[in-house]
Amino acid sequence: MAKWRKATWALVIWNVSALLWAVSYLDGIGDCAAETGNGLVVCEAGRAIGIELGFPLIVGVWAFGILVFGLIWLLTRRADA
Repeated sequence: MAKWRKATWALVIWNVSALLWAVSYLDGIGDCAAETGNGLVVCEAGRAIGIELGFPLIVGVWAFGILVFGLIWLLTRRADA
């Protein structure tokens, strides 16, 4: 395997950490099975808001990071490559 540049490592680490963040967010949204009545309605509304607003925010931060690290990766290419 060829030696990776620091910018490549930064891009890989960013993607892995953002993926773990997104997966842990979706896992932490919780289950409403134990709720009944008004508690169930509130729980389902909270889950819907969390999925509809929170997850796209995480994906947006992830995409912005890819843009930044990708530009750094492109602009710091080796001269011999």
